Amino acid sequence: MMKKRLLVSLATCLLLVVNSAHALPLNLDFGTSGGPPSAGFGAASGQTGTWNNITQFSTISGIVDIYSNTTSVAVSITANQMDGSTSLPDGNANDLMEDNFFSYSPNSWSISITGLTNGMYDVYLYEPHNSRIGTGSGSLNGNAFTNINGNFGSGSFVQGSNYYLFSNVAVTGGTLTATGSQTIGYSGLSGMQIVSDQQGPGPAPVPEPATMFLFGTGLAGLIGSRLRKKKSA
Repeated sequence: MMKKRLLVSLATCLLLVVNSAHALPLNLDFGTSGGPPSAGFGAASGQTGTWNNITQFSTISGIVDIYSNTTSVAVSITANQMDGSTSLPDGNANDLMEDNFFSYSPNSWSISITGLTNGMYDVYLYEPHNSRIGTGSGSLNGNAFTNINGNFGSGSFVQGSNYYLFSNVAVTGGTLTATGSQTIGYSGLSGMQIVSDQQGPGPAPVPEPATMFLFGTGLAGLIGSRLRKKKSA
């Protein structure tokens, strides 16, 4: 019975280690003109799974990962307006690119995502379909980018034309921050994907020390039980 309990404890510790090492892949759709894409849509990154539809500027908590698991992630956006258009027919790609948040006069925006697992990520920023709204020039956790103002009318994703890919972006302190602005016109984003090492490139996050301690305790208990059994034999 003691051995069985120890095995259960060890299995629980192993599960905690696995869960703590699990990074947070996220799909974010910004704007109010329509609903988010379906879970079967991976966009430019190919990362299928649940899409969060962000429709307000106040801090949004309870963000789910691509597996629909509630996380500790919160999203906060500073911009002038949540909007979108319906000029394209309904469809996953159009649902992502048609709605957006944007700023004008002043033409700057920012987004802060907190509660992420520290590590390296690939991050995709999607430019709105609207030809008057570019991303603006800005930075993503210190990675600079220039304005893109492409058109999604062709229905295809073109890197550097209607979306940006930032590879191996370092997240420390659990925070990812992006800003953008331009002097003339509008600037904003239609969507964002944060791709973890378990879905794409990047090293795995390190398990929390407390979890490793629990795992070590369970393993030591199991080994001790086996040694006592051998001595009594």
